[in-house]
Amino acid sequence: MLKLLWLAPITLIAFSSSFLHAEVPHNLRPLPIQMPFFLESIRKLQPYMISDEAFSNPANAKAIQEELNNLKNISRNLPHDKLLSQPVLRDSAAKLQNHLGELADNFDVSRTYSRYLLNSTLTACSTCHAQLPQQGHPLFRFDADSLKGSDFQRAEFLYAIRQFPEALKLYEKVLKNPDMQNQKMRALDRGLAIHLLHEHDPKKAIAWVKSFPVRHDDERALSENYLRYVNSLKEVKIPKIDAATSAQIAAFAEEMLNSPDNIARRLLASGVLHDFIQHQNTTKRKVNAEIYYWAGVCDRPLQSSFVFSLVQDYFETCVQAEPKSVQAKKCFEGLEEEVLNSYSGSDGTSLPADEADKLNKWRHQAGLKPKKYK
Repeated sequence: MLKLLWLAPITLIAFSSSFLHAEVPHNLRPLPIQMPFFLESIRKLQPYMISDEAFSNPANAKAIQEELNNLKNISRNLPHDKLLSQPVLRDSAAKLQNHLGELADNFDVSRTYSRYLLNSTLTACSTCHAQLPQQGHPLFRFDADSLKGSDFQRAEFLYAIRQFPEALKLYEKVLKNPDMQNQKMRALDRGLAIHLLHEHDPKKAIAWVKSFPVRHDDERALSENYLRYVNSLKEVKIPKIDAATSAQIAAFAEEMLNSPDNIARRLLASGVLHDFIQHQNTTKRKVNAEIYYWAGVCDRPLQSSFVFSLVQDYFETCVQAEPKSVQAKKCFEGLEEEVLNSYSGSDGTSLPADEADKLNKWRHQAGLKPKKYK
């Protein structure tokens, strides 16, 4: 497997299996060379991801461990890929590398924990892909009918790998199924994320919410709440990524966050910020610290269900972009809050010494005096 990583990119485009086939979009951008091999291992693991019984079955242990080891080995070169060497994406790649190493190493220690780590890998895919501009369709496409699991499980898998049209069809089935009440809010949220975070299309988001079937009072209340969210976007003017200035993007984000509880406005702002950051990096233009600040602020509530949060990465990159500035101090305050919250519990905050040292290094870079953390 590792020897194949040296193959030329043109060979990767020809890569295929009975489950995967290659498609080349007209606007193809360079993809990490490891991606098709990564997807092939995920394809082989997918039946075990949805079944605790299958994942824990000793008869499957050898096959599962082999693919987990493949993922670990493939990930070793991720941080060195040109696309993933960009700010924030670089941090995401490093986290994924550590995550996949822990996943492979813990399979024999705890099947339950290992399966949890494997399934959370999909949220890592979603988190990283949210930072990339929307393409017409993915380079490597899974056959949705060959996936195992419920409509919701298959939709979540397809969403993570950016097969949005197929995912939407399955989320629609979830919304129409009276036996899948627990998944309906997530399905609604995923549809909004596709249309706003990735596509920046309020009209499609409004149509998506209107398609939600209402059968009883709880569903009516949910529908009305989401309609209130998306209807607030009717008059919104979305800046053009390739023509907007940093000040215009920052002003747009601030305007969207005037209603902090509105998930639709937050998703749209987040998508615009992500695309602007990528556009600036791709065209080798500076990304102002203020943009990273708004990206961190905007993503806070959106990351609550993600294992791989980008919020700290955005705040750290903000401090690095303009050290000891007023903006750096604002970003450090956000970073400090995120770190302290992650170590808070019923007994208060218990910050490890190494984390306190890291915070003080960021304090210094932001132009603030050292602080003694408890």
